[in-house]
Amino acid sequence: MTMENYRWQRIHRPTPPLTVSIMRSLPEGDWMVRAEDWTLPPQLPTKYDTLERAMQAADEAARAERNHDCHTAGCGKWTPVPPTI
Repeated sequence: MTMENYRWQRIHRPTPPLTVSIMRSLPEGDWMVRAEDWTLPPQLPTKYDTLERAMQAADEAARAERNHDCHTAGCGKWTPVPPTI
């Protein structure tokens, strides 16, 4: 799958785990960061012009929420989420 998918997800694995996702808003094309099982800090912008910036911001927010090192915690990679039918 390419970077043209409209939803991406990553599970950070501190205890307890944090799930973040990024969705593309249409027709604007902005990438929106979303916390699945926790609350994003209010100072975090939720809209980004590129997928890469949105991924970076989501990762930084998850690390700030529960201080952890992604490498040693075994955090998953960003993966595309197929659309539901």
